[in-house]
Amino acid sequence: METRIRGMEQSVRDIKDSLERIGAGRDASQNFNTIKINAGGIGIWICATACLICLVVVVIGAVAFGFQMADHSRKLDRLDEYLSAIYMAAPHLNPEVKNNVDHHPDSGKEESDSPESLR
Repeated sequence: METRIRGMEQSVRDIKDSLERIGAGRDASQNFNTIKINAGGIGIWICATACLICLVVVVIGAVAFGFQMADHSRKLDRLDEYLSAIYMAAPHLNPEVKNNVDHHPDSGKEESDSPESLR
């Protein structure tokens, strides 16, 4: 176990020495690399304009979607009223009434429940 610890200590020293040599070589070097980022001017205006356009498109889409949903809601309400009128004129077409049909054993004809019992 002790040999392993000594081996690890030696490895850490070697790594430390290597890093110090690399740092010393970098300090002695005359080569410089610089990176300058100039975030200003026309680039900022282009980004701001693109963000504004995206915001306008999202708002217009939300408004259009809201109007479309309201239109569909009105169509569904009209369809509901239309079906109610059809079922009032012809109650035998109503699927809820068809599920409540009783077979009369004497005549073989179908009789639907009275409207009072369906309520």
